[in-house]
Amino acid sequence: MSNSRMTRSRRQERGGEEHSITENQRVPKAICALSVDSLPVPAIVSVSQIDLLKIMSQQQEAAERHQRQLLDAASQQQQQLVQLLREQQEQRKQEIANQREQRERELASQMKQRRLDREAQERSETSLHELFRTTVAALQAVYQVNG
Repeated sequence: MSNSRMTRSRRQERGGEEHSITENQRVPKAICALSVDSLPVPAIVSVSQIDLLKIMSQQQEAAERHQRQLLDAASQQQQQLVQLLREQQEQRKQEIANQREQRERELASQMKQRRLDREAQERSETSLHELFRTTVAALQAVYQVNG
């Protein structure tokens, strides 16, 4: 059996090893250097409580830092999403404006074509009227010559 596991009475029987403790990996070195009888149990508990409080405080700080990092990352993602949505909205507005301009150009082109067709029709009708009058005048002249 190792010295760390021997009872006090056995240590006394083996030659007065009462005040020395062999190192135990789970016990801090400061506590190992002291004799068992000289360190009261509540002091060990107090040291352990202080250590636990320090650890808990460090964990709390780490958790708060992590939470801030997560919130910062979430905020950054939210800003990126808002920016993306704005860009998409702007792109959609631009597409709508382009479509509207295209439609207006098409309508303007159609109206211009209709105007040109109407003008051509009017010229054609005017030409037909002039031809008709010329023909009537020529017939009247022939009728008068023959008549």
